[in-house]
Amino acid sequence: MLKTRFALAAAAVTTLAFMTTAVHAADMVTTSATVAPASVKPGGHGTLTITLTFAPGAHCNAHKLPDQNFIPTTFKPGAAAGVKIGAARFPAGVEITTAGMKQVVYDKPTKITVPFTVAKSAKPGSVQVGGKLTYQACNTAMCYPPKDVPVAATVTIK
Repeated sequence: MLKTRFALAAAAVTTLAFMTTAVHAADMVTTSATVAPASVKPGGHGTLTITLTFAPGAHCNAHKLPDQNFIPTTFKPGAAAGVKIGAARFPAGVEITTAGMKQVVYDKPTKITVPFTVAKSAKPGSVQVGGKLTYQACNTAMCYPPKDVPVAATVTIK
């Protein structure tokens, strides 16, 4: 009986610790997206800008990494009617050493730019331009599971 109570108490503490960690990980990186220009004519071009901001002490792995065992920050374009989304352009990260391992990370506000072209045949209206951003948030003590975040902004086709 005592073993059962101890096991239940240990499970409750473990669950609470996991929940606290999950909430903490969610607050480490904030993402936002904008498009420029806000209105584009058919046949015109624009840029989706994804901005990552970090809580104090937080970082995420950069896009280009020195070690294939780390999980890079990536962007996968989504479908947007009448819009062709190009390849994302990632900034260089900064090199840090954690636990004796060299890493390349983003740890300050970071802008990822994604060019797009509106088809000449596109009809006027509003279109969501975006996709899925994947990153792995870390702090000086640990890294959290990778996170997939939908990012999008609205462009008006004139």
